[in-house]
Formats: sequence, structure tokens, C-alpha cells
Amino acid sequence: MVVNVSLRDCKDLVALPENFRLLLALKRLDLQGCSGLTQLPNRLPLGSFPALKKLYLGGCSGLTLLPETLGSLAALEVVDLEDCSGLTLLPESLGSLTALKKLYLSGCNGLTLLPDSLGSLTALQELYLNGCSSLTQLPDSLGNLINLEQLYLEGCCGLTQLPDSLSNLTDLMLVDLHGCSGLPLGKPIWASLLGLSGKSGLRELKAVLGRQRKLQRRRS
Repeated sequence: MVVNVSLRDCKDLVALPENFRLLLALKRLDLQGCSGLTQLPNRLPLGSFPALKKLYLGGCSGLTLLPETLGSLAALEVVDLEDCSGLTLLPESLGSLTALKKLYLSGCNGLTLLPDSLGSLTALQELYLNGCSSLTQLPDSLGNLINLEQLYLEGCCGLTQLPDSLSNLTDLMLVDLHGCSGLPLGKPIWASLLGLSGKSGLRELKAVLGRQRKLQRRRS
């Protein structure tokens, strides 16, 4: 019974084999560095992995879109899309991954927005958006991520504001805003974040604004 498949760095791979649909017990699929992949199938075999918990697509720079069938992988706990620089948007079905705990989108510098359905990922604990320099805003639905503990926004220089709904994230312990040079230092930006110190476990706030000045806030 196959539970782990790694095709890491198979740069000539352009499609998943059809016989993948037979791997019903698959729990971990590693396609990192498969830069020749331009798309994943919008039907089988991707939607035929009921046990899949970890999906690694980091470095698949040729991917330009993800199929809506991604949302059918209900057991997923980890999705790694780091450095998938060809992606410009994410499917709305992402919000169906209600077991997801970690979402890696660092280096996806082609992403211009995140779907509102992101707020349905109520089990999410860690969200990595480092280097998503084309993002200009975050969805208000981000405030629905009631179990989010770590939020990484380092290098999101296109962000000009943060949603007020961040103040709802009472489990948030770390926010990294290092290099978010588009965020002005002022009450509208910091009110929702600094307000967390009285109602959450926020332990660390990192920021670099203006002349790369670091602000670090710790709560004992």
C-alpha cells in the first residue's frame, strides 16, 4: 500500500500519470521543484486521494492555476505552494479544506489577491505569505481564522493596509511584517494589531517601516 510518493525535482514532468488514481491510501505527495508542470488535472487523479494529508508543490514555477478539485482533498493538513511564481490567483474551493493547518504561499509574487473563501479555513494555524509582493490587500475574511497562531507577511511591500478583522484573531501569537514598506506608521494600521495584546496570546510583532526600523513587541 503506497502512502508516500516523491517526484521532487523531476523537471521534465509535465503531467501526473493516470494510474495515480489507484493510490487511494496516499497520504503525502511531493512534487517540489517540478518546474515543467504547468497545470494539475481538473478531474482525476487529483480528486481521488481521500487520505492525502500533505501536498508539496513548492518550486513548481510553471503552474499558472490550480484546479477547483483541490477543494475535494478534504483530509489535507499541509499545502506548500512556496515559490509558485506563476500563480496569479487561488481557487475559491481552497476554503473547503477545513482540516488545513499550514498554508505556504511564500514567494508567490504573482498573486494579486487571496480568495474570500480563505476565511473558511478555521483549522489553519500557520499562514506564510512572505514575499508576495503583488498583494495589495488581505481579505476581511482573514479575521475568521480563529485558530491562526502565526502570520508571516515579510516582504509584502505592496500592502497598504491591514483588515480591521485581524483583531478577531485571539489565538494569534506572532505577526511578521518585516519589509512591509507600504504600510504607513499610524493608528489605522496598528489599531487592530496592537489591540490584540489585551485579548490574545500575541508574543511577537515584527515590523520594518520607513528606513527599515524594527519594531518588536513581546508579551511575557
